Amino acid sequence: MERIYAWDKQNGQPVYREPGKRHGDGQQDSDDSPIWLLAEETDLPANVAPEHLPEI
Repeated sequence: MERIYAWDKQNGQPVYREPGKRHGDGQQDSDDSPIWLLAEETDLPANVAPEHLPEI
């Protein structure tokens, strides 16, 4: 499943989502209702720098 990364400007760290994934609580990630999960900078793909992530 493809991960989409962004920068959580409120918490100052990267986050990601997996479009279409159904989570343990039954919620499904969609463009209309994204579910952002915490990530670490080390989780980012090698060619992605934190300063280039879109802010949410």
